[in-house]
Amino acid sequence: MPKIKVVCGFPGSEKTTYIKENSKIGDLVFDYDEIQAALTFQAKYLDNKGIRPYLNEILKNMIKRAKNDTKIDVFWIIRTVPDEFFKKLLEGCDVEFLYINRTVFECLEQIRNDPDRNESDKNWYALLMDLQNEFMNGAFEGCTFINN
Repeated sequence: MPKIKVVCGFPGSEKTTYIKENSKIGDLVFDYDEIQAALTFQAKYLDNKGIRPYLNEILKNMIKRAKNDTKIDVFWIIRTVPDEFFKKLLEGCDVEFLYINRTVFECLEQIRNDPDRNESDKNWYALLMDLQNEFMNGAFEGCTFINN
C-alpha cells in the first residue's frame, strides 16, 4: 500500500506546486480541478456541482485500488479541506495530512495572477473568508503545517 499524502489548503495556496516539487516518478496524483477540466473540457475552476459525484466516485475507486497496490510509492491527493466523508474513505490507509500555510492575502494574490482562475465563476474572496472560518473552527487539526 502506498503512503497517501493529502495536501490541503486554501485555493491559491500552491498545493499543486508543492506536489510538483515533491513528487517522484512512481507517484500518483489526484487533482480534482485537473480531472474536472479533463472530463468537461471547461475551465479548471468552474463550480460544476453536477460532476462532483463522478469525481468523488473516481477518488473512492482510486483509494480502494491504492490500498492493494505495491507499485505506487506515494498517492498524493489535493483537497481543500479534509472533511469527514473524505477521512472515512481513508480509514485503514497510511495517511499524512499536510496543510500549505498561506494567508488569505497571499492566496488572493496568487489567484489574481493565475489566468486559469480568472475564467472561473467563483467569488474567491468570499470562498477564502468561509475557509478562514473553517480554519478557525479546527478544520485543519491533525495536519502538518508546511510553510514554504
